[in-house]
Amino acid sequence: MPTSNSLSCNSQSNQITDHRQIYNQEVILPLADDFFEAQLKGVLQPLLKQERPIIFVGNHSGGSLSWDNIVFQALLDRIDEHSTGRRVNLVRLVHDRLYEDHVAPFHIRGWWKTMGCVQASVAQILELLAVRQECIHLTRGRRGA
Repeated sequence: MPTSNSLSCNSQSNQITDHRQIYNQEVILPLADDFFEAQLKGVLQPLLKQERPIIFVGNHSGGSLSWDNIVFQALLDRIDEHSTGRRVNLVRLVHDRLYEDHVAPFHIRGWWKTMGCVQASVAQILELLAVRQECIHLTRGRRGA
């Protein structure tokens, strides 16, 4: 059974995708291209052509709040179906403090939910994998984060 944090509702998922696409196009991708000069390289394209979900895991200071994982998600969102055979819609798993608005980027309440993030938990990861959904979790480099 889907949790309250899941993206199972089509209208909610479409709204989140629209918000994230607009934000990516107007803010993140110009930064990624013109400032960070970010690119996806390596074995990522063949990996995304597989028929199973992928969990991206990183040991990163700052967890889901760091620029590189925000840019990584935007770059994955930009990949089209021609290069991978399917649309990539990466769900970011975030720490409770972020998800519950203890940290709200740009002082926008509900930011993490609007961007399609879900609370990080084993149950949430299993639910995402059950519906063949790619996800990313950055553990902040410490146990239990």
